[in-house]
Amino acid sequence: MFNNTLIRVSGNDGVVIYTVIAYVSQLILMTMMGINQGMQPLVSYYHGREEHKIHKYILRIALIVAGTASLAAFVWGVLYPNPVVAVFIDRGADALLYENAVNAFKLFSFSFLPLGIVVILAGYFTALERPKSAMTISICRGLVLVVISLIIMTMLFGEIGIWLSMGVSETIALILAVTMYKRKLQ
Repeated sequence: MFNNTLIRVSGNDGVVIYTVIAYVSQLILMTMMGINQGMQPLVSYYHGREEHKIHKYILRIALIVAGTASLAAFVWGVLYPNPVVAVFIDRGADALLYENAVNAFKLFSFSFLPLGIVVILAGYFTALERPKSAMTISICRGLVLVVISLIIMTMLFGEIGIWLSMGVSETIALILAVTMYKRKLQ
């Protein structure tokens, strides 16, 4: 979806820029997945033993760590995108492409803010043996909301909308995940 939209809206340069963003984004996502996978068996174990205070404590620690990592990734992406982009694109060879990539990376970095919490809450539902909730969050954040957001944001804002669409979809996924978590508490 991203490649097709980028080729249509901004040509090959957009695809090159997205390649940079995709590599870095995967590293950040894998960090969140690592926190999630470390939390899940512990939450599941203590939930099974009906030691709810402990499993909620583990969830809280995972949310704090993932939230901190998300905030750090966002700050890094917004304040220091140049070194990241420079790993992939030579500023001297194509200054315009480099600057466009830096700007796109800054916009895309907004998606890092909600990412950790969404991944942790999806994993939490998995650990509690609530696969419908976990799958709903995962499918929405990984496919449904991304497609809808990409289409709408591109129609409204063009190329800038492409880079912001992941932030919008992750934020909506965060709202969904928190709503489902609050419902679980009732």
